[in-house]
Amino acid sequence: MENHAKSLYNYTAKFYDRRHNNDATRHLRKRELELLRKYAHGFILDVGCGTGVYAGLFENYTGMDISKRMINEAMKKSKKLYAAADAEKIPFKDGSFDSVICMFTVLNLCDYRKAVKEMHRALKKNGRLIVSVASVWDRKNYSFWTRLNGRFDSDVKNVRIEKDRLRFRLFTKDELIKIFQYAGFELLEFHGVYKWQEPYWNRYVKFGMTAKIKLVLERLLPSKTGRIYIAVFRKV
Repeated sequence: MENHAKSLYNYTAKFYDRRHNNDATRHLRKRELELLRKYAHGFILDVGCGTGVYAGLFENYTGMDISKRMINEAMKKSKKLYAAADAEKIPFKDGSFDSVICMFTVLNLCDYRKAVKEMHRALKKNGRLIVSVASVWDRKNYSFWTRLNGRFDSDVKNVRIEKDRLRFRLFTKDELIKIFQYAGFELLEFHGVYKWQEPYWNRYVKFGMTAKIKLVLERLLPSKTGRIYIAVFRKV
């Protein structure tokens, strides 16, 4: 992962949890949690663990993050094992883990091919991988007029988060699934989040009535499309 990603997360570590204390993030984490409880078991590796949101869920948990400051924040929450390392070079032996979890922007910012290969290597045979990524919001789901005018997202963006400008890779549903299948994974389950609203990742916001209504729609009308994808794979 590039140095500017490390710089970003070192800079935001102290207020990362506060920034994500909003309805949108809670909705995403609820969906993630459902799949973690269903599929994650045994020895767990959390790639891009951040401040250790999920560390308390598992007895045999190892968190890994590119940012040492993020790890310092995680260690305040739980006395688990942590390693400062890059997703593209996981510092553990082949087949060390029963489950790997990799949530939100890790694959959007790093060399995703290397990272996926490394996660496959670190997993035992039949091990589970639970991953969430920001999506490109598949073109087929855009309105007719948007598609006609060609006003849809590119799959690679240069975005500014806090003080850093980062190269941010977005994935279509089909592309994401193929990436993991090519690396030796089988898809078990797939979900889309934020079909009805924009997630607010870069600032703390208080949602108005319109956004709250959209969150209700998210819960009542789950979708395979959206601005965040959550998927579960099995190492074959």
